[in-house]
Amino acid sequence: MSQEAAFVFAKRSWGPQKTRVLAFNFGDNCLIPYVAGDIGVKTAYDLKGKRVAVIKAAPALNYNVYTYLRFAGLTWDDVERVEFGGSRAAQEAIANGKADIAFTSTISNYPRKQEATPRGLSWPATPHNDEEGWKRFFEAGPYYIKKLCTDGVGLSKDKPLEGALYPYPVFMSYPNISDDVAYSMTKTLFESYDSMKDAAPGMKGWNIDNQKLSWVVPIHNGAVRYYKEIGKWTAADQKNTDEMLRRQDVVGAAWETTSAAHKDNDDATFYAAWKSNRAEALKAAGFAAVWTEWPDPK
Repeated sequence: MSQEAAFVFAKRSWGPQKTRVLAFNFGDNCLIPYVAGDIGVKTAYDLKGKRVAVIKAAPALNYNVYTYLRFAGLTWDDVERVEFGGSRAAQEAIANGKADIAFTSTISNYPRKQEATPRGLSWPATPHNDEEGWKRFFEAGPYYIKKLCTDGVGLSKDKPLEGALYPYPVFMSYPNISDDVAYSMTKTLFESYDSMKDAAPGMKGWNIDNQKLSWVVPIHNGAVRYYKEIGKWTAADQKNTDEMLRRQDVVGAAWETTSAAHKDNDDATFYAAWKSNRAEALKAAGFAAVWTEWPDPK
C-alpha cells in the first residue's frame, strides 16, 4: 500500500513510498479471516451473506478480507459490513453474536479466544486446486502465496488448512539506508536466527530457507549482496526486483503528474484523479494495477 500510494498513502502528505525489503517472515501459519463456528462456513464460498467485522482506519485488515471474498467471486456487496473501532471490539462482537467474520493470523490470540466461546471457530478454506478462485485471489492480493497451514488454532501437520499467507512481519527500509547498513542488518538477522527461533509463535518464519525473494516490493541492494554471498540470490530474483523498481518509477511519475495537475483542487477531486491516473499509468507500462478497490482516505 505504501509503495502504491493506496488507501491512507493516497493522501497528499504521503504519496508513493520507494520501500525496500531486507528479509521476510514466512511461517507455517495462515493469514485469513476467522469465522464463528456456528454459521456453517467451510470454504470462502460460504462467506456470502455473512456479517464481516470492518475495522475503522485499518485498510490492510479490511482489504485482506476482500481478497478472500474475491477467491469466491464475491465483493463487499455480497456481505454485510459491520464497523468496529479496533480488533478487540471486533473479536468481542463475534463472540457475542454481533458479527461473524474478522481477519487475523491463525497463531493470533483472537481465534484462540473465539474457539473457547459458545459459538466456536471455523476457518474458510481456499482449496488449492481451485484454479479460478486463485486467479481471482491473486489479482486482488498478489502479495500472498498459497500455503498449506499447519501452525495455529486447530491446525497441525495432521490437520492442515488450505489457505494463504503473506510475509508478516516484513523487514523493510528506504533506499537511503546505505548498502553497508542493509547488508549488516540482514546478515545479523540470519546469523541470530538460532537464538530467537523459539522465542515466540511464528519466529521460525525468519528461517533463511523460508525467504521468497521475488515479491511485490524490490529487495535492498545491501540485502542482495548478502543473499548473493550465501548463494540464495537468483537471476529470476534480480529480474523481479528490477521490474519492481521500474514499477515504483511508474507510480512515482504518475503521482507527480497528478499532483501538478490538481494542486489547486480539493482532496476528493485529487483522490479520484489519482486512482484513475495510477491505474492507467501502470497498465500502459505493462503492470497489473491492483489496489483499485479502496475508499477515499480520511
